[in-house]
Amino acid sequence: MKQNLPIDSLNPGDSLTLRAAVQTGAALAQAQIKLKVKYNNGTNDTRKINIPTGSSEWITYDADPVTLNNGIKKVQLTVTYKGGDGDVLIDNVSVIRR
Repeated sequence: MKQNLPIDSLNPGDSLTLRAAVQTGAALAQAQIKLKVKYNNGTNDTRKINIPTGSSEWITYDADPVTLNNGIKKVQLTVTYKGGDGDVLIDNVSVIRR
């Protein structure tokens, strides 16, 4: 799943934090939630939550924050699951602006 987020109200110096609640059940495959900020000059800032394999109860993960620079082109949220057995439940994915 890939989604572009609105950027109209974002300003240089704002901080974005990726947060998600995750539960796994005998997950064997790789899963990831990624926040990518693309800038007009061709550079990117990327933060990831790599979801561990195995089994776990609900855990809330926070990626390190991104401090925004000038020239924001796009902010993109991506969730990937690369096949395999087991369950990965993802809920309450949010990007928190401070």
